[in-house]
Amino acid sequence: MGFTGGALLRLLPLLATLISISLICMLCVKPLSALETNEISVSLYWESQPLYQGDIATVRIALKSSSAEQLLIYYIGIHFDWMPEDGFYGYDLSDDPVLIQSSGSYIFDPISIQIPINASLGEHSYFVGIEGRQGSTTAFSWDSPMSTVQIRHFSEKYYSIMMSQVEHELNESIHTKYESAEARSLVQQAQSEFAKAQPLALEGKWQEALPHLYNASDLLEQAREIERLNAEQKASQQTFLLYGIIIAVVVLVAVAVTVVVLRRRRRRLASEAAQPSETDAEPSAEQS
Repeated sequence: MGFTGGALLRLLPLLATLISISLICMLCVKPLSALETNEISVSLYWESQPLYQGDIATVRIALKSSSAEQLLIYYIGIHFDWMPEDGFYGYDLSDDPVLIQSSGSYIFDPISIQIPINASLGEHSYFVGIEGRQGSTTAFSWDSPMSTVQIRHFSEKYYSIMMSQVEHELNESIHTKYESAEARSLVQQAQSEFAKAQPLALEGKWQEALPHLYNASDLLEQAREIERLNAEQKASQQTFLLYGIIIAVVVLVAVAVTVVVLRRRRRRLASEAAQPSETDAEPSAEQS
């Protein structure tokens, strides 16, 4: 059934209104485009690697623009394959966008990333997502090419820490040359425990290797304590010996002084006894 000329005329105002609304919407909505892949490049700088299950890792994103126009960055973040599809670690900069001049660069503040304790071991993929404005009007959304990062078992991290600690303690104990036979025996036991841990670590059996390192550390602590007590005991014995020598010297000096005093007194008494008294001398004079 066709339209009559009158019907078409009545529809013209409606069509004009619809066209006007469409034009207004097109003018009001900013276009969203994707930058060319080669117009932005990003580099990630990890604070420390390797990464382990349960770690809180820190990373900085360095952005380099080759765009002929300036860029205004509203959002930047990193998406890992263990996250929900719309999950990112990063920053909402919409209140204070970062301005990057034409062919400029910028290093963003550090981003903290919580690695799940149950993250699978091995390779994990990630990409950097950016939203912003190119030039004065063109909004854009850009995703970097996929990259990968290795996630290792959390026990490996603790093994590495304990390995360095015990190795340092062993070297110290060996160079200290303990005097106590018991302490030296404990150091030998610690060396044996340390040696047991290494082949297990080479097989990736971190959880089996760790107890041997803990045992080695405990044995070395016992050796240090025994050597300390032995040194204190020896120092106490030396102190007592010194005090004994001092007392002996004092006694000998006292005895010597007493002997000298007694001898002098005896000599004086003997000398006095040998000399005649005045009363004995007077009768002798009268008789003569």
